[in-house]
Amino acid sequence: IGNHAESDGMTARFPGLGPGWGWDLVSSNAEHAAGQSLNASQIDRYYWHKSINLIKSDPVHTMKHTWRKALLFWNRIEISNNRDLYYHGRAFPLIGWLMWIGFPLFLPLSIAAIASGISNNKIQLLTFFIFVQYLTIIPFFVSARFRHPLTPLLIILAIGGAKALIDIIFKKSDQVKAYAGTIGFVIGIFLLFAADSGIDTNRNDYGLFTDGKLYERLGKIETARDFYHRSLKENTKAS
Repeated sequence: IGNHAESDGMTARFPGLGPGWGWDLVSSNAEHAAGQSLNASQIDRYYWHKSINLIKSDPVHTMKHTWRKALLFWNRIEISNNRDLYYHGRAFPLIGWLMWIGFPLFLPLSIAAIASGISNNKIQLLTFFIFVQYLTIIPFFVSARFRHPLTPLLIILAIGGAKALIDIIFKKSDQVKAYAGTIGFVIGIFLLFAADSGIDTNRNDYGLFTDGKLYERLGKIETARDFYHRSLKENTKAS
């Protein structure tokens, strides 16, 4: 779902169904194409083969799309999937504030730590784990929920990166480590801006819509209707 022609590489958009799909619809589509009932593993294989055929039919698109996802993974924006993180972050200022300074701060400092201390076995182990996690995500789609497991490791490395930069500023680091740490920090900043997610963090329409869905499930229909109306007003593309 992260590699087809309609995919944006960031969200769980199913071909022909967009983001509003469920397992029942996905399985019925596979069974309709196969002309028979399928169990879960057969459905999985059906879509696996479709993915492989897609890659074979248009390898250039696959490479371009994979490269875009590879850059988006390190983007400064927290990419939402089925919830608007920035909309909800505005309701909880501390969380909203942390989203803006968290990853954009941790990534450059972490790469500075890796670059200046790569000879350290512990840093090598952390780097290897991050790299493996990164490679396992890229074939699918990149969103905040998939990179969050790396945050604790980035925090650990960021502390080392902050120390390395302080040592560079006060000239307590040797020249090689100083150059490596500085270059690493610059690379980290570059990665934050290397790909444009196209996400408008000030939009409220999707957040209002998901709140409406929540109230609808709770049976509060009038409240849900109010949120839906507000969502339509916020969405300038709605007709």
